[in-house]
Amino acid sequence: MYRMLIVDDEKNERDCILYLLKNSGLPLEIREAEDGVAALALLKGWPAHILFTDVQMPRMGGLELIQKALALYPDIRPIIFSGYADFAYAKTAISLGVENYILKPVVPDELSKTLTTLISQLDADRENFDKQENQKLIHFSLRSLEILIRQKQSLLY
Repeated sequence: MYRMLIVDDEKNERDCILYLLKNSGLPLEIREAEDGVAALALLKGWPAHILFTDVQMPRMGGLELIQKALALYPDIRPIIFSGYADFAYAKTAISLGVENYILKPVVPDELSKTLTTLISQLDADRENFDKQENQKLIHFSLRSLEILIRQKQSLLY
């Protein structure tokens, strides 16, 4: 299960996205916030894997939110959805490493494809992390065993 935070100042937009996601069958736990300030406060106590944010919002916009979220959680995966097809926003989004820039109104197939791909990447990352942790555990266990054997050998001689 992955945690996803939806951030948009328009309640009807959040409700639409929530509806699409709840019917998608994707393994997501979803929360929502009405702007970047509320989202950042929520993220501090509930680290999300996926940040799905609008660009233009009062108090704190999506690009600033992404910067601050990445500073807190470098592995968070941001996705922008916006009514603005502005090159400057897109350029900044790319520099922040945004997964996708989806234009409003959100096309359900594009959202589903984006999230399915992203969840596959998160699964692969999790699997690689688990493999690395297992390798570290094996290495540590072997090293501990070597030390014990040496200690036993020194007691025998």
